[in-house]
Amino acid sequence: MHASLFSLVTADDPTVVFGWGMEIVDHQDGDESRKTIVHIGSPKGQGTVSMHESAEHARNRWSMVVPVDIVWDADDWADAIRLTSANVLDRDGSPYRHPQL
Repeated sequence: MHASLFSLVTADDPTVVFGWGMEIVDHQDGDESRKTIVHIGSPKGQGTVSMHESAEHARNRWSMVVPVDIVWDADDWADAIRLTSANVLDRDGSPYRHPQL
C-alpha cells in the first residue's frame, strides 16, 4: 500500500489551492486498487470531503466547479528520513534506525 499527497490548484493561478487530496494505491494478488480522498475547503471554515476512484477522477469532478489541475506533492520524505538517520548514531554508537522504516 502506498499513499501520495496532492493539491488541486486552480488552472488559471496554480498558487491558489482549491483542495487537498490523498491517493491510496493498494496491490493485492496482482490487482491494483486506487482510492482517493479529497478535502475542499470553504470560506466559512466548513469543508467537503469526497471519495473518488483516482486523483484524475477527482480533478475531473471538481473541474466542473472550477477548472483545476493536479500538483503532486514531493514523495521524498521517507528518503529524507533514511538519509538523515543514516548519518546519526544511536546512544550505543550504532547507526540510528527510525522505528517506522
